[in-house]
Amino acid sequence: MREAFRNELESIADGLVEMAEKAT
Repeated sequence: MREAFRNELESIADGLVEMAEKAT
């Protein structure tokens, strides 16, 4: 359960990084 939650956070973080790179 904890591992799945961590994977969720990692994919969300990746999405934020992509959005930030596109915004700049």
